[in-house]
Amino acid sequence: MSDQEETGALTSSVSQSESKQAAADLLRAVKEDPGSALKALQGLVPLLSRADISDKSVVAKTLVDVFACELTRSARTALAVNLLEPLKSLLDDCADDDVRKSVIIVVSQLYPCIFRKVARAPRPDSALWDLMETIKTKVWSLWTDGSDRIKIAAIKLAQRVVMAQSEGLTDPRMDDDHQVNIHTVPSDHPFLRKFQLEAEGSALLDRIVSSLEEPELSSPFGTAVIYTSVCLIRSRPSTANSVLNRLLEFRPHQADLRAASHTENQLQVRFLEKAVKISLNSVLRAATRSTDSRLTSLTPKIQRYLQDFMSRSAKLDSRKRPLDGDFDDPAAKRSRQNIDGGSDSITSLTMPPGPASYSDLFTLIDSNDPLSSFDATSLPLHVAIGMISAGLQHASPDQVQSALGAVFQRFSSLVPLKSAPTDKASGKTGINSEEKRERDEDEDADALPAADADNVINAAKQAELLATDLSEDDRLKIFTDAIDRLIESSSAVDDLNMFVNSNKALNFSGLSNHVAAADWNKNSWVLLLARICSRGLADSAAEEDSQGGSLGEKMREEVRSRLKEYVVADFRNRLDAAIIWMNEEWYGDFIKINPKKKSTGEFADTMPNYAKWASILFENVVLYCDSSDDRFLLRWLSEIPQLSTEMIHSLRTICVDPDRSRLGLRSLKFLIALRPPARDDALDVVEQIYKSDDEMTHNETKELLKQYRPSIVKEESN
Repeated sequence: MSDQEETGALTSSVSQSESKQAAADLLRAVKEDPGSALKALQGLVPLLSRADISDKSVVAKTLVDVFACELTRSARTALAVNLLEPLKSLLDDCADDDVRKSVIIVVSQLYPCIFRKVARAPRPDSALWDLMETIKTKVWSLWTDGSDRIKIAAIKLAQRVVMAQSEGLTDPRMDDDHQVNIHTVPSDHPFLRKFQLEAEGSALLDRIVSSLEEPELSSPFGTAVIYTSVCLIRSRPSTANSVLNRLLEFRPHQADLRAASHTENQLQVRFLEKAVKISLNSVLRAATRSTDSRLTSLTPKIQRYLQDFMSRSAKLDSRKRPLDGDFDDPAAKRSRQNIDGGSDSITSLTMPPGPASYSDLFTLIDSNDPLSSFDATSLPLHVAIGMISAGLQHASPDQVQSALGAVFQRFSSLVPLKSAPTDKASGKTGINSEEKRERDEDEDADALPAADADNVINAAKQAELLATDLSEDDRLKIFTDAIDRLIESSSAVDDLNMFVNSNKALNFSGLSNHVAAADWNKNSWVLLLARICSRGLADSAAEEDSQGGSLGEKMREEVRSRLKEYVVADFRNRLDAAIIWMNEEWYGDFIKINPKKKSTGEFADTMPNYAKWASILFENVVLYCDSSDDRFLLRWLSEIPQLSTEMIHSLRTICVDPDRSRLGLRSLKFLIALRPPARDDALDVVEQIYKSDDEMTHNETKELLKQYRPSIVKEESN
């Protein structure tokens, strides 16, 4: 019997039998012989045109199972091409959620096949791609207005699109030919443009992770988003940073969930928390086995999130009432306990006898308590800060105020506060006599209760009196030690940010006003140090210089050298910090320039601090960047405020390096096209490379010079 006769007989038999039984028979045939999938499909597709929704639902679910079978690539691609038009019609004509969900899942399974066929075919079929684009547009509209079942299926399709239209493994030798990614598309494809595909994939990725912020989120949809995001982190490390940052900001207990009762809301929170915990542990295991720095760099963030999660879970578990009596006694009941935690009584407001220490000053628990003998210095820094953050989150305001009052009373008993000297004629104190500083103290005091505000101001004045007795070297050492502690604890800033954001009642307006920062995030401490070294110590330095000293200058240089060491130690992950620092240095030099020079624009050579430290950072970037760092280098070149001739000419080192020449030339092209002030210097570098007769870069430099300096090419050819 011929194939045509066999197909006709099969179609006839299907039309005469029940749809469910026919679909089961066809699926069994495909599993036994994957090569017969196309024939089975030809017998199954006619059922899609039937008016009965149950038939369409059975066929759509069967197609999902067919694509889950172990089919060869050629068979899977042939099925995808033949199914695309019927699936589009079914998606448009049928309004049943079950059918649409199955159709979207099938489309997500066949999308990589269609993408590879259109990208690699000698004569790409634009009509096939247009059909796929039409289906995608329809699915995205259903994602917006559809039910949870439709949204979950749309998330799956979006995941496949992101995976196909983003970078795969960084090493092409490890890239699996079965994996479809953006490199599957050749650069000279007639209608597929890589930058458009990457932009679409990036937009879909952002839409996936931002779905967790939607109002009336349901736990099934939220769980699907979480698992999809984690799959993207593991399969596409290039998306790891952006996806994980959004995922770590998600707090299930703070989300706007769709729940009919408090009990249902609590259940949904538990489901989402479990999904987050499982997913992050999965990423953590993958990161420990991976050599990709984009994954391994995520480990500290995940660990801090999980510690915060465990702290919250322990807090909730502590509210459970213990069972009194025998466990086997059915009449035993739990005794009610105070779930608010109450305020722990402070045993003594006086210091214990013997030599005083900071440990004794802040230890407010009874000496018989086992915790009093625990050595807290044995804890890792990030663990200690995580515990402190969790404790402050759950402590009541009364507890905090009581503890602060006890510590202050102990401190006062050790070091009696000296009254500030007063001017008998005016009645004003000799300390902080400037009106601006008085206003700042008043503003900061408004954020505190009246009694504590007086104590804090008195303590500040006392500290200032004590500081005047220190030598210049001692003051410099105390300053540098404080900077070192700030930088060493920078890895725990995310915990501080998490704590501040989750405690909106805390008033940080005084700090924000002083450093002109809207909030406190992971780079706020860099901004603080950058402003200290560029502008914050300017007045102090002037006062010291007038007396022949240079303490302010030493302090600024200490801050700059430590910022440089911090940035250079991990430039790729600390690029934001470097850009913030350089912008502050440039502005600090700019405001000191003579106004006449500002009006003429001739001030490039009068910015000593920026020029010095920007050059130092630039030398380190050029020295350590490799061929895969194009994204970091281009961002660095685009966001620092000013490029000197020496910086641009240092790019020649990269251009003449065989392993990095493409990176160097791409950087020069970027400067020529998008930074007009640096164009002439960049073209000078291109001209030097062109005249050096380097075969590896000759053609590319020649094309650039033909466009911008054609006379050079003509002279060379003559």
